Amino acid sequence: MGMMFKYRTVIETESKRLGKDPLKIKGQIGLRACLIIGMIQPDTPDNPEEIRALKEAIQEVLGIAV
Repeated sequence: MGMMFKYRTVIETESKRLGKDPLKIKGQIGLRACLIIGMIQPDTPDNPEEIRALKEAIQEVLGIAV
């Protein structure tokens, strides 16, 4: 399992914990990071630029540092 999938799991877990709609949150983060979060699978290759964009989007939308 790569970092991309780990962050997808964080998004899903944290959005549920915060009582927010996971689908909506994944969409908001995906738009900011230019990614389709639902398409990230355990075998998705890690791309440093995509990871950076994903981390920034998670912090912006969910307010957590990953």
